[in-house]
Formats: sequence, C-alpha cells, structure tokens
Amino acid sequence: MFSLDFGDKQKRKILIKNDKLREEQRNFTGEYRLLAWMTGWHLLHDSKRICDCNDSNENEGAMAMGLRQLEGKKMLRFEFGKSPAELMIAFSKGYHLFLTDWEGTKPEDKGYMIYGDGLTITVRMNGKVSEEPSQRDA
Repeated sequence: MFSLDFGDKQKRKILIKNDKLREEQRNFTGEYRLLAWMTGWHLLHDSKRICDCNDSNENEGAMAMGLRQLEGKKMLRFEFGKSPAELMIAFSKGYHLFLTDWEGTKPEDKGYMIYGDGLTITVRMNGKVSEEPSQRDA
C-alpha cells in the first residue's frame, strides 16, 4: 500500500506528527491523491524495473527509495488495460507506474482509490468503479 500526491501543494488542516515522514510530507498534501490499496504494482524507469509491490517497505528499503524517485515528476498521461483495475501512469523523465492484478486479491477488493475535488473514486479488482463524496481530512 502506498499513496502519491499530485497537483498543487496544499497546506494540511491537521499536521501529521509521524517522525518517519519528512517535514514537507507532515505539513502539505497534494491536490489529488492516488492510494494503491490491494493491487499489484511495479515502477519502471526507461523500461528498467526500479521497485514493485513485493519489495521491502522499510524507510530506506527498495520500495520507499524507488517510489521517492517520482517526487517532482509530472504525470503526463494514464491508460487503462483490459479493465480500470489495470492502470499505467506515465511520468516525466521516463518513469512508468503499472497497477496490475495481484495474486491473492479477490475481485471485490479495492485495488486503488483517487481522492480530489470532493470525490473519492474507488476501483475494485474486478474493474468496477464507484464514486462518493469525500472531504479532505488532512
């Protein structure tokens, strides 16, 4: 599980006191957020694997260090695969994030969620998409 913030930087209403996060992460959030929940994923740079969902999520592990490479990159486009549960996000400087099926997930599991503009969009592993109003809590 991980989250990525996109868009304009916004001051958090509630500051986060987690000392494992950098000051900027504790004080700011993005205009939009992608939360990868029960989905497989991998990150490529110029077609070379950087990290994936099976890597260590320790603070200095392959997952955290790999995803950190997306900081400051712009999202250029996104594409769905066979269903909305299969998502590719292209970033500047040759980075591509792929959300995919993952062994052990059930069709009704939440694959990922996108938050922004007062909405939460949820995509389940069976490709079903739902939306509901949401409030930015942090």
